[in-house]
Amino acid sequence: MTQLVDTLKKVIGSLTALPPNPGNAAAPLGDILGVLSALQGAKCLPTPPVSAPVALPVDLQWQGPEECLPVVMSLFSNVFGLLGKVLPGAGLPDPTKLLSLVTDLLKTLTDALQKCGLPAPPGGLPTLPGLPGLPT
Repeated sequence: MTQLVDTLKKVIGSLTALPPNPGNAAAPLGDILGVLSALQGAKCLPTPPVSAPVALPVDLQWQGPEECLPVVMSLFSNVFGLLGKVLPGAGLPDPTKLLSLVTDLLKTLTDALQKCGLPAPPGGLPTLPGLPGLPT
């Protein structure tokens, strides 16, 4: 969780800098997807169902609350949605919209910690600094 939070802080820093630099958020968002995938591979987070599941031994299957999977899929969706707004070629991003997407990502990550039984990172989750005219 520490790596995820540290990387998320880079995203927030890029988007809350004056002036904002959304292009610098693309690589850390890609890194976040890698961390989330690694958490799935380590069975800390569930993977989505597939049509022809491969039978895994019980000790390799994710064991946790049923409500965890939907929030994990929302977490991936939030990251992909934000990444799609900051990639080169995505056009000029709206900083207010980007910060709204980060707020949604932070809320979903909070839900994932609770619903998936993940440990809170040292120091807690990052927050958005209060900026004039931007949502926090």
